[in-house]
Amino acid sequence: MKHKLFISALGGASALLAAAGYYTFRLTVIEDNPMWKKPRKEPDPQSEKGKLYFAKKQAKENMAAIPYEDEWITSDDGLKLHARWYPNENAKRIMILCHGYHGSPESDFCFSFPMLKGDCAILAIDERSMGESEGKYITFGAKEKDDIAKWTVWMSQHNEKNLPVYLYGVSMGASNVLMNADRELPGVRGIIADCGYTTMDRIVADVQKSWYKVSVKPVRLALDCWCRLLAGFSMKEADTLGAMRRAKVPVLFFHGKKDRFVKPYHTELNADACVSEHETVYVEGASHGASAQIDPARYEQALRNFFHQYDA
Repeated sequence: MKHKLFISALGGASALLAAAGYYTFRLTVIEDNPMWKKPRKEPDPQSEKGKLYFAKKQAKENMAAIPYEDEWITSDDGLKLHARWYPNENAKRIMILCHGYHGSPESDFCFSFPMLKGDCAILAIDERSMGESEGKYITFGAKEKDDIAKWTVWMSQHNEKNLPVYLYGVSMGASNVLMNADRELPGVRGIIADCGYTTMDRIVADVQKSWYKVSVKPVRLALDCWCRLLAGFSMKEADTLGAMRRAKVPVLFFHGKKDRFVKPYHTELNADACVSEHETVYVEGASHGASAQIDPARYEQALRNFFHQYDA
């Protein structure tokens, strides 16, 4: 009897763990989860939060109004991927912009875009499963890093002046470009990573602690099983630190000191692991992805210094 009760309890616990893992999978990996599409109430325009919100809203509208050309490639697993190409006859370099989790180019680069457009040609990609790119799953860099590498090949075929190329990512996009730091990519002179995380496991653990006040490793192990079974990737593949230990190109890190989503310790770990030349800029008072908005002068100067050092 005790043996049967033990087996029954074990089966129930396993089923509960599998269900918790699948719930987390639906919440984090499946792009069309309706939770992420709920409209948010706009803050009071007179509050500090409201002023930042409406300034960003205007900046996004400004960027969205800039003309661009549609470009397409096919991923290694057969997805049609989209990017916006902003040509510039006076370009000194080419920027490949990689947005973040449930993001878009205008949501993540609306404040830095004006800093770049004067002397850069810009390719702003839609990460897989977002924007106009195909896909069902967000893989936290496991597959996105290969998509970005493929965009650099596309860029090399259209880079008639042989301009230096930089990968520039925000949030998940920052992690995705960092995962390419150890690769020989055509024309890439450097990487700019703003508020990126280290690993999928760590960022999911952080969200567990933030939302549920507890970090449950067995649930993340179950999540990894669902990722392997349904989405075709392992959480271990979404890891920047290995690439940082073998980095071949210089890196400019940004992170807001008030970031509560991807906490600054992620950039500290990435920078500590980075074996190539690198610089880290922390911005006081900046929340997640807001460094270019909060301190634009310092942000732009850091970009200009980086380009001056590595364009040649």
